[in-house]
Amino acid sequence: MVAAVVVPLTEPGLGWPLGGAATIAAVLACGPRGHRELSRILAASGVVLLLAAGTLRAAGWLFVLCLAAAVPLASLAVAGGGRTWRRTVRGAVALPAAAFGPTPYDFRGVRLPGRDGIGRLWRGGLVGLALLLVFGALFASADPVFADLVGRAVPRLSPGSFASGAVLFAIAAVSTLVAVHLRTAPPRVDERADRIPLRRYDWAVPVALLDALFAVFVGVQVTVLFGGHGYVLGPGGPTYAVYARNGFWQLSAATVLTLGIVAFVAHRAGREAPVERRLIRLLVGPLCLLAIVVVASALRRMELYVEAYGFTRVRLGASAVELTVGIAFLLVLAAGVRLRGTWLPGAAVAIVAATLVTLVVVNPDAYIARTIIARFQHDGHLDAGYLSGLSADAIPAIARLPEPYRSCVLAGMADRPSTVDRWYAFNAGRRTARAILAARPVPKDAQPCPYVIRGPRDG
Repeated sequence: MVAAVVVPLTEPGLGWPLGGAATIAAVLACGPRGHRELSRILAASGVVLLLAAGTLRAAGWLFVLCLAAAVPLASLAVAGGGRTWRRTVRGAVALPAAAFGPTPYDFRGVRLPGRDGIGRLWRGGLVGLALLLVFGALFASADPVFADLVGRAVPRLSPGSFASGAVLFAIAAVSTLVAVHLRTAPPRVDERADRIPLRRYDWAVPVALLDALFAVFVGVQVTVLFGGHGYVLGPGGPTYAVYARNGFWQLSAATVLTLGIVAFVAHRAGREAPVERRLIRLLVGPLCLLAIVVVASALRRMELYVEAYGFTRVRLGASAVELTVGIAFLLVLAAGVRLRGTWLPGAAVAIVAATLVTLVVVNPDAYIARTIIARFQHDGHLDAGYLSGLSADAIPAIARLPEPYRSCVLAGMADRPSTVDRWYAFNAGRRTARAILAARPVPKDAQPCPYVIRGPRDG
């Protein structure tokens, strides 16, 4: 019910974390009592934190990413993860799988609101809500000022709002019921004990060859990419800048594939004999170290590319993914010291959530706008069309452009806020943008800029 009333379905807003917190409270109220694992508490807190991105940032694409990550995190909060990758993956997909699966729900052990303190709290809340409706209607009909206050606080009723409320109510109700079911009857995971380990030569020879290839490539990178702008690649060859800007995507793909190979070897390689454990450390460890250098090379290439052209959402997202992969290699190295990685699955989940939270803190659309404007200040080239496609988070940076560029970029923005949000749709990014535009409005006769404004240094 709370989700149906307060969640703004079509935009980020305050109602999203409120609806998420209410759903978690309902699951806790109806679920079985007992010891609650710290990992589940942290996962539930992470869900609310990711949903809170809708309160801070207006970028819809960023909130969609946070919402997509909140679903498996919520699943881990109710179904639990584990100390193995199999259990963690099973726990991350348990919630959507149970919602659409054929398994009948088992609600034995569900605590319906009754005589306990939580039940009395629920009953008291319902009675209080009824009293608020009755007396609020009376006061609103008696005083126009109070009626205006209530009108701003209560969602507007329309066929569209009824439809969105019904959809949200159905989603929240099904999610709550499935979550309670998973808490009372968690999924069983069959840990296959009959796994046949790989023979040492089956994996040691390919990994050794990969080590040699990585070592040669890293040697080239250290000499060329980190050697400074004075390094000459040879007559007729590419300049240092062109060389450095190319290859980011290929290196990113190589590091992701390498991480998969390392995970496969760590999972399938035998480690019963001392020689097998030494081989893992001697071959997989250097491969992780060399892969970290490749990650640094890829990030350096992206840095040089951004210096020339500025960030875009794709470039910023790819950089975040590559940095996350580099951190994953560091974790694998730490686990390889004692060849015990039972903590790795939980750490990987935490890293992904932390990456998204960091993106929210960075405010990506505003950061992207600043890099594009920095290029404009350097060579006069302005990607005005791309700036106009950013969210309201970018308006504080765009507002610093000189005229007429400021007005024409803002005139072309489809996401320019014009009306005040209701309390449940409050968003700090939109509020800041609205205040800037109110202090210095865009002229009514302003026309959108050309998509690209070329500077004197453009070819």
